[in-house]
Amino acid sequence: MKILIVNDDGIESKPLRELALGMQKYGHQVYVVAPHEEQSGASHAISLKRGLRIIQNYNWNGIQAIGVTCTPADCVKIGFDVVALRENIKFDLILSGINNVPNFGTDIIYSGTVSGAREAAVYGYAGIALSAVSDCDDYSYPVQFVGENIQLLKSMAEKFPISINFPSCNPDKIKGVKIANQGVCRYTDRYVEKVENGETVFYLQGELMDLPNEENSDVKLLQKGYITLTALSLDCTDFSGNASLDEIKEDLWLA
Repeated sequence: MKILIVNDDGIESKPLRELALGMQKYGHQVYVVAPHEEQSGASHAISLKRGLRIIQNYNWNGIQAIGVTCTPADCVKIGFDVVALRENIKFDLILSGINNVPNFGTDIIYSGTVSGAREAAVYGYAGIALSAVSDCDDYSYPVQFVGENIQLLKSMAEKFPISINFPSCNPDKIKGVKIANQGVCRYTDRYVEKVENGETVFYLQGELMDLPNEENSDVKLLQKGYITLTALSLDCTDFSGNASLDEIKEDLWLA
């Protein structure tokens, strides 16, 4: 299988390299396109009016890995429109991650990792986003989970992008696998003011709030120790909301 791997943590990310080398050990042909610098929170942004440059070229045991001045969604586009054309190949699967923090609940909106998988779906390709808790030092178990299940996961990802979250990288601490709905998460967001080189700058900081969530939500299930799989959609339509709008359309003012 020909696999394109992207992320939002940047080309120097340890779990990115572990995922690439792990997929290679499973016999796959792997290519890596990642941001030159961390792009966490970039969501589905793409670069329209700035030229993208390849800053870093690596060879990881035969794997071509490049660091580009771009967003995660850009990485997928570069993979399809530059790497694939240069190598005269067609990718079978796009893996995004492994992110070094979970991407669950409302965080999915902001996640560059998840957007990498969703951008693959925009192109009509199978895309899977992978995220794990931040206390992982060794990502061999998430890599093994993907490697052992890759055909089954790919068959599903051909229908819709998938987000997978790991509650731990230690298999002894994992209770099992659950299919999860997207939950809700918010943070005690605040901007901390600092002075750097004589200039005032603001950094966003905050802690995860304890909010009520359904028992089958990714937030709850991840906290309980389950690997969560969530099917995502590119369609943002709220169909029940459209039905409500339909009730007021006759009353809308028109010139």
